[in-house]
Amino acid sequence: MAPYDGEPSHRQQVVLAFMPKIAAALSIIDSGFIVYDCLFRNRRHRREQSTYHRLRIGLSSVCDLFMSAGLSTSTWPMPLDTKNVVWAAGNVATCEAVGFIEQAGVAATMYNGSRVRIIY
Repeated sequence: MAPYDGEPSHRQQVVLAFMPKIAAALSIIDSGFIVYDCLFRNRRHRREQSTYHRLRIGLSSVCDLFMSAGLSTSTWPMPLDTKNVVWAAGNVATCEAVGFIEQAGVAATMYNGSRVRIIY
């Protein structure tokens, strides 16, 4: 293994820029399946689809999709002159906009922690 001199190599930069795109794509697929499961697969159990399923849909469709959308952009919205970042193509405004979207996605953690156990 090569010694680390404080600056990532080009290969490391590519991996750091590409991996969030894979994770975001998997998260979007998973969130879509959860929404499908809550809306279409459980139609015959309509009485049981109250608060629990609404929380799952809200958590998956709103919060997770915000976070996944922000993560899928990875390094694209970063300013062009950002040092040691590959594929940076944005400016300060795009970087701040995506940062806001990702912070809105942090609501998923708070939303998940606020769920209560429903006793039937």
